[in-house]
Amino acid sequence: ALMDISRYAGQRVSVYGVIHEIPKITILEEGKEQVSYLLFVKSGNMEGEKKMLLSGMLPVTVRQESGLPVPLQGDEIQVTGEPQLLHGYQNPAQYDSVAAAKRQGIRARMFIERQSLTVLSSNNSKTWRVMLASWRDRMIKNMQKVMPESHAAILAGMLFGGYANIP
Repeated sequence: ALMDISRYAGQRVSVYGVIHEIPKITILEEGKEQVSYLLFVKSGNMEGEKKMLLSGMLPVTVRQESGLPVPLQGDEIQVTGEPQLLHGYQNPAQYDSVAAAKRQGIRARMFIERQSLTVLSSNNSKTWRVMLASWRDRMIKNMQKVMPESHAAILAGMLFGGYANIP
């Protein structure tokens, strides 16, 4: 029987899965960046135990040095850390982000450092999603070359969605 990754909340576990969406990169202070992945969980294990089938979607946030390679959508990766259960603010007038995440199969999240992520296999096939993500990244890099970073971030947000790096 498949077990949801949220059962391992608060325990150190290695999780194996496939990157489901285009990773989102956010520039932090000088020389640091944060990369957010949505991992389609396939299996996992605690240290010293055998691998078992797991299920669910797991948002993984990785803090790393700027310029390090970022695994792409479709790559199979292993992350090691402690999943944390989602929590809301119990404000009846506020948007219920926990319920929205659960509708998408997300019941936990994980924050790790770059050394806790290993790429197991790269998706070298040129699917339309991979090609589109590559084109999007090139367009954003070109915009950053010809205009101030804050203007490039606003334009990228309008063209491609999102709000990363907008001051």
